[in-house]
Amino acid sequence: MVIIPAIVIVILAGRQINDVNTQVEALEKSKQTAQFLQSLTQLSEISYLDTFESPKERHGELVDDLKRSANVIFSGDDLEPHLMLLEQYQEIVWSVLTAENIETRNDNILWQIEAYQELLLDIEKSASNNSTSTIDSHLKALFQLKWMVFWAVEEAWQSKRLIAYASTDADLALQVREDIQGLMQNQQLFVERFVIMNANEHQVNLLLKAFSDPAFEQTALYREQLLAQHLTGKLQPQDIAQGNAAFAARLALFKAVANEISQQFLLVVNKEVESFLQSRVILFSVIVVVIMLVLIAGINVARRVANKLTLVLEYLQEDNIKAQSLVSKVEGDDELSRFAKEVERLMLERRTQQENLVQAKNTAELAKEEAITASRAKSSFLANMSHEIRTPLNGVIGMSEVLAGTQLTAAQKDYVDTIDTSSQLLLSLINDVLDFSKIESGKLSLSEHSTSLRESVYDIAAIVSPKIKEKSLALSLTIDEKVPNRVMADDHRIRQVLMNLLSNAVKFTSNGSVKIKLAYLGEQQGKVQLLFEVTDTGVGISDEQQHNIFLAFAQEDASITKQFSGTGLGLTISRQLIELMGGEIGVESIKNKGSRFYFSLSLKDIENSERNKSKHQYSDIFLVCERTEMQESFIKEMHFLGVHLTGKFDSLASYKACNVQQQHIIIYVENQVQLTPETLSQLEQLNRSSSALCLVKHLNNDNADFDIEISSIVTYPLLGNRLIRALDSCQRTLIQNCKPNEVIGKPEEPSNNKLLSSHSNEQIISQNVTRQAKQTIPEKNSGEAIKVLLVEDNKINQKVAILLLEKAGYQYQVANDGQEALDIYCDDHNFDVILMDLMMPVKDGFAATIELREFEKAQQLNQTPIIALTASVIDDDIQRCFDTGMNAYIPKPVKGDKLYSEIESLT
Repeated sequence: MVIIPAIVIVILAGRQINDVNTQVEALEKSKQTAQFLQSLTQLSEISYLDTFESPKERHGELVDDLKRSANVIFSGDDLEPHLMLLEQYQEIVWSVLTAENIETRNDNILWQIEAYQELLLDIEKSASNNSTSTIDSHLKALFQLKWMVFWAVEEAWQSKRLIAYASTDADLALQVREDIQGLMQNQQLFVERFVIMNANEHQVNLLLKAFSDPAFEQTALYREQLLAQHLTGKLQPQDIAQGNAAFAARLALFKAVANEISQQFLLVVNKEVESFLQSRVILFSVIVVVIMLVLIAGINVARRVANKLTLVLEYLQEDNIKAQSLVSKVEGDDELSRFAKEVERLMLERRTQQENLVQAKNTAELAKEEAITASRAKSSFLANMSHEIRTPLNGVIGMSEVLAGTQLTAAQKDYVDTIDTSSQLLLSLINDVLDFSKIESGKLSLSEHSTSLRESVYDIAAIVSPKIKEKSLALSLTIDEKVPNRVMADDHRIRQVLMNLLSNAVKFTSNGSVKIKLAYLGEQQGKVQLLFEVTDTGVGISDEQQHNIFLAFAQEDASITKQFSGTGLGLTISRQLIELMGGEIGVESIKNKGSRFYFSLSLKDIENSERNKSKHQYSDIFLVCERTEMQESFIKEMHFLGVHLTGKFDSLASYKACNVQQQHIIIYVENQVQLTPETLSQLEQLNRSSSALCLVKHLNNDNADFDIEISSIVTYPLLGNRLIRALDSCQRTLIQNCKPNEVIGKPEEPSNNKLLSSHSNEQIISQNVTRQAKQTIPEKNSGEAIKVLLVEDNKINQKVAILLLEKAGYQYQVANDGQEALDIYCDDHNFDVILMDLMMPVKDGFAATIELREFEKAQQLNQTPIIALTASVIDDDIQRCFDTGMNAYIPKPVKGDKLYSEIESLT
């Protein structure tokens, strides 16, 4: 309140004082200008008028005076050019004074005249608009008089030149007459300007008084004689002397007027300077007085404000609601009193709001506890449901895997594959429910590992193929040859998204086709860009509903849900999974024409050019296919898989005509959906001792059992590892039929074939357990079989685990709960590994593991590896397994290869 007004006053006063100082400086500059003109006039006169006894000494004094005045008149960048001009004029004047002859002196005087005019114009230009109008008026009058004095001096000098050259140089005399006439006109013009524009009454009277002198009349008469060429030569020396005297008198009168006006000008300037200095003193005194008054008033106001604000602060610090009213303490009707009233009102409202806030907080805490309880109940329900469903599902998948390891016909193997793929579909639905719950809570995480996307596409298509066959739809698979063999990705999540998109495509398509495409888009920043597409010819989606299709529980309309069923979670989960993997998902659709769902991913390539050329060795392989496009598709697929194709035929007849004798494998591709009896008969003859038949049937072929001996069956277009397994089966048939003295191509160990695909625990498509077990069973160094303690309360799960252990040749002992396992282990701890279920009666797996580790520590025993076998896939339960001391975790349904791999790594 005090500082700001004081600062404003100081600033305004400072500006006013600055203006006064500026005016004083301008007046001083005008004063120096008058002195500069006086010195300049004297300097110009000594060069061609012998009016000084010692012109050279006087020359130096005048030059010093001019430089001192120039330093005041000019400043900054303007000073240097003016000093240079003045220096040049000084040299010219000096050259006039030191001229050796009259001709040189006259030439130098002409040069001096030009320099003088330039210097006078320059000083006149810089002196304009520097002070008050009165000062400017006096200064302009002074400049005009100086010009008239200069031209009068020059006219006197030119008249002398004319007399000197009139008789000797007519041309020069003519030029001098013209110069004199010009000088006369200039003087007349400036006299008129002096009277009309610049001079005041006193100055005009001075000039008129000078003009009334006889010298002006004599000068005019003498000028007429000089300008008249015929009279110039008749002038007598006496006339010339009188004329020169008249010129001198006339010049003296001009100088007298100029000096008088100059003195008046200096008096006015001094008076103005004194006035401005007095104004500055008065202004400074007023400013000091005003600032003191403002400070005193401000201090009083500040003290009053501080007292009232202190009362307000004390009121704000009081917690007692019944404290004395603030309004009664701060009396008055000013702004502070109104402020106090508003503060008191706000404090009352604040206290009321605090009470409401505390009540709302308590209500929110209660609601939070209820929400947490409900969330825990939901999570517990989902976990229990997952556990209860996975338990019988473990029996289905486990038994189908065991059954696949027995001796089956080709058709029976196809049945087992269908059971396995359907079980995997049910398992994926369970995972969808759990994933949606995890996504809602923000706990879903990715698990990237090396995976083959080609096999992922084939596997998902195989799972959905029964439904495609049921609806008689055409299935098309297109995989770009540039797609890397293996990439780093969360294969389980990619399969989950593909399953959702493909299942929807089949669900909403009644006739036509379903197409799956995996395209290579290029490479950016060390990662390959891949595009997945699922296209159908189904019901399509309207433009209005396309932006809602990825929302939770959303389908195009209610009739869709009634007609086709479904929860509406699939696309929501798919969108969130793709975004979590850093990709984009979208849809293009035309109502009643079909839809195209697509998503793009950026993945790290870990195996691009390296194929499987050294991993498969077969006998000669011949392809019999009548359709050119299918033939090309098989050739590309086998080339990618690293399988050498010996020859190809367009028909069975051309193959028979070749009469192949060595043992070989025949891949026959159906030309039509239903094979004729004649074709079946020919195929049966092909599967003999020297050859093995791999039949490639159409997806929509209704013939499930061909009633002929066939080594293997592949369903087109589901190739990839399925084709490799079929060729392995054919190769084993050839080995079994091989005579002792026959030499055939030695096949690669079947166990290596599984390396083509890497899947998550729940989605590995069933492979031959018996074959894998024989190839991958680990043994102790002594050669004895591994001894396993199986802790499982469910009889079905016990049976599945026992069959897998027996297939592997393991020794085992079964415990029905955790307590029984502890009793067995305490009596005989000579086990190589323990398979521990988690949810069991009497004592669960967690408690049993803790007590078992404590027993080992007390007895100073080496820890026995414990592998958790559980239907629980909750992240907390998985982490708890490792926290309690378990070494590995395998979710149910248990796959044989995963079980054998974990046992091998821990023993």
